[in-house]
Amino acid sequence: MFIDAIFDIFVIFFSYTFYFLVLVAGGMIPILPEEILLFSAGYLVFLGIGSFWGVFFTSILGIIGGDILGYLIGYKKGEGFLELVAKRGRYWRRLLRAGKRFFNEYDERAVLFGRFFIGARFAVPFLAGALKMPWKKFIQYDIVGALVWVTATVGGGTFLSYSLDQAEIFNEKYHLYIAIVAFIIFYSVWRFFTYKE
Repeated sequence: MFIDAIFDIFVIFFSYTFYFLVLVAGGMIPILPEEILLFSAGYLVFLGIGSFWGVFFTSILGIIGGDILGYLIGYKKGEGFLELVAKRGRYWRRLLRAGKRFFNEYDERAVLFGRFFIGARFAVPFLAGALKMPWKKFIQYDIVGALVWVTATVGGGTFLSYSLDQAEIFNEKYHLYIAIVAFIIFYSVWRFFTYKE
């Protein structure tokens, strides 16, 4: 029993650690879509694997950690780093061009708004550092963006999982009625579109 408790603590600790590291890597590598990971984490919370608050705070720390690394790399390496990244191919050039356009349009608010756009989410921390955005402003906007983003995605994943579970329960009880109503709707729509005067 004591060994089982130790094992559970070990598994939970390393699950959160792995999740944190994947989120940090997602801030550095645009190939890892963090919204899928965050929605999946919400689903796992729904299943009872991990606590909502544990996933919530780990998500925020992982996202901010990845953004801080991106900011520091951009700050230390500057425009030269961005040119080096742009040389990697057309995808990277387009990604940086879109990020620069986004950053130029919204200034420091780009750090907040960039969280909600896939290409900008990756490029904005690097650009903020390379363009020497003040650290205090960067971290303030990044924390607010991470809070809103994690609340929407992890909370949304948990809520959507609950809603789908309830729909499945409803479907099990009333599947015959649902099938009849679906048939009537389908038939009515079909008749409407095939009706000729």
